[in-house]
Amino acid sequence: MARQFDAKQIRITLLGAVIVWGCCTGYNDYLEYQVKIYQDSVNSEETGELIKALRFAQEQETLRAKMILQLMQCNTNS
Repeated sequence: MARQFDAKQIRITLLGAVIVWGCCTGYNDYLEYQVKIYQDSVNSEETGELIKALRFAQEQETLRAKMILQLMQCNTNS
């Protein structure tokens, strides 16, 4: 049984979605910046592995953010 949300609940849900999106975007930007720093500093084999790990972490963070937003959307619709 679906119920109607009042204005306060809608604002809180939207604010939560914006905060999650902003945090994930900021974290991804931070990871990209760290990758650039490491690429510029050393071009060794060890650094290449670190860059791969940072990229993997960034991809996983993006997937996690999408899952959280989907859950929020499901909770809003039910």
